[in-house]
This record gives sequence, C-alpha cells and structure tokens, in this order.
Amino acid sequence: MDIYATSFFAFTYGLLTDTILDLNYNLYGYFNEGFDWLGLTAIIMYFPAISFLFLNFYPFNKRAGQKVLYILLWSGFSISFEWLSLQTGFFYYNGWQLWYSAILYPAIFTSLIMNLKLINSFK
Repeated sequence: MDIYATSFFAFTYGLLTDTILDLNYNLYGYFNEGFDWLGLTAIIMYFPAISFLFLNFYPFNKRAGQKVLYILLWSGFSISFEWLSLQTGFFYYNGWQLWYSAILYPAIFTSLIMNLKLINSFK
C-alpha cells in the first residue's frame, strides 16, 4: 500500500512539474505543443509505473553503495528512455537539454525513496 501512495506522489509531482515546464515555460512536452490528451495519458501511465517498479526492487536492506548504484542505473535507464522518446516523437524539447534530465533523475529517484520513508514513518 505504501508504494501505491508513493506512486500517487510521483504522478502528482510529475504532472505538476510537466504542467509548469511544458505549458508555462514551453521547455518540453509530449507529442504536440500545448495541452494534449495523449500527453496527459502518457503522464498518467508513465510516472506511477516507473515509481512502482523503482521502489518495488529498491535494495532497502543493502549497503549505501548498492543503493547509489541502483539509483544511478535507474537514472541511466531514464535518460536512455527519454532519448528514445525524443527520437520517436513521443517527447520534444524547446530549450530543455538531455543533460538537465541527467542531473535531475538521481534527485527525483531519491525523492521517491524519501517520500516512501516518510509514509512508512506514520505507521
């Protein structure tokens, strides 16, 4: 149940971030510029699924080095997926750069872990 709550957090966080950076600043987006139903569908499906998979296999009981490696591997996967999304037209840039995402992905994945730990602290 905790991972589902964090997946909802990921969806909300992603939707808010994408709305601001896409619709307000026009830095990037899904499929077409402006609001797009298909893009919203992608956000609804992508963020919860990735966060669920990431957290479900996170090595909570392992050493710090293994945790860092896990986050870096998921960040690498996310960068690769974003690059592939750019190549296929699923995603586009208007001023955003792939290296911005490379810097942000470890922080995003860390925030998912912190959110899950926060939720677990209320038990």
